[in-house]
Amino acid sequence: MSASGGEGRLVVFDFDGVLVAGDSMASLLRRLIGERWYRRALAILVFPIAMPLLLSTRWKSAGAGIFRRIAFIGLPGATARERLAAFGRAIAGDARRVRPRAVAALRAHLAAGDRVLIASGSEETLVRAVLAAWELGDVPVVASQMQFEPDVRVLRHCFGAAKCVALGALGHARWDIAYSDSLADLPLLRAADRAVLVNASPELVRAATAQLGRTPECVDWR
Repeated sequence: MSASGGEGRLVVFDFDGVLVAGDSMASLLRRLIGERWYRRALAILVFPIAMPLLLSTRWKSAGAGIFRRIAFIGLPGATARERLAAFGRAIAGDARRVRPRAVAALRAHLAAGDRVLIASGSEETLVRAVLAAWELGDVPVVASQMQFEPDVRVLRHCFGAAKCVALGALGHARWDIAYSDSLADLPLLRAADRAVLVNASPELVRAATAQLGRTPECVDWR
C-alpha cells in the first residue's frame, strides 16, 4: 500500500535539474526576450525590480512571472504554445540536456508498477512535449500554466510549496518517493517517505538534512 492509499508506490520527479539539466523555462525565456527589441527593452526596464525577486526564495515566483509575461508579448496563443512545444522537443533530443540515468530510473519505476508524477516549475506544454518525445506522454504532469490571450498571464507558477498544492488537488497528501535537486522543493521532499536529492553537493545535503530533520538519500545522475 502506497503513502497515498493506492496500490503501487507514488513517485514524484522534479523536472529541471533532475530529468534534464538546467532550467528549461529560463532558457526559453532568454531566447524569446532576445528575439525582439521591445522585449529586451522591457526586460532591462524591470530588471532592478525583478532580479531581487528572483534571488529571493519567497518572491522567486513573482520575479519569474514578470519575465514570463515579457517573453511572450506579441505572440498569439497558438504560436506561443508551439514555441513551448518546439523548445521541449529540442531539449528532449539534446544529449547535453537530457539526463539518461534519471530517465532510466523513471522508466524503471513505471516498469515496477509505480505511479509516477512529474512536478515542474516549467510550463506544462514544454514539459509534456519533452515527455512525449521520450514516449512517456502518459505520465501525469503538474506544472506551471500560462494563458496567452487576451493577455499574457501566469495562471499557476508550480514552484516550491505550490507543487504540493497542485498534487493535493489531485488527491495526494503524501507520496512514497520524491526526487529533487533543489531546496526549493523542501515541501515536496518533506511529504515523501523517501526524500531523494539528485546530484547534490555536500552543502546541499547538509542544508536539506537540517531543514528536513532527517538525512535524504542521494543519487548521482549526471
